Amino acid sequence: IIALSANLFNLAVAGCIGGYYIYSFLIKPLHSRSIAIAISAWASVMLAALMCAIEVGASGTYAMSETIRTMLNTHALIGVGEAILTLLLLQVAVQHMGWELDGYGKK
Repeated sequence: IIALSANLFNLAVAGCIGGYYIYSFLIKPLHSRSIAIAISAWASVMLAALMCAIEVGASGTYAMSETIRTMLNTHALIGVGEAILTLLLLQVAVQHMGWELDGYGKK
């Protein structure tokens, strides 16, 4: 139960909220909603993985540096998949389901 609570915190706080603030920070300077969405989707996975790695490292089970390196290397690829899926699903939602996302997908 404790591990589940920590992982929910990692995903909800670091992943979702962190990803939102990264998107909010990137949208204006990049001038591309799709690039900002892709980067923030990737970064949300990396933030959650970093939080988990710090928790595991702090527990003393494995060395902190080894845990962080392993988690971030693995989740960098997972984050690429997350970014691609996020963009694809948003495109489907805009084109086929009629979603209006503050200018996303409008021509």
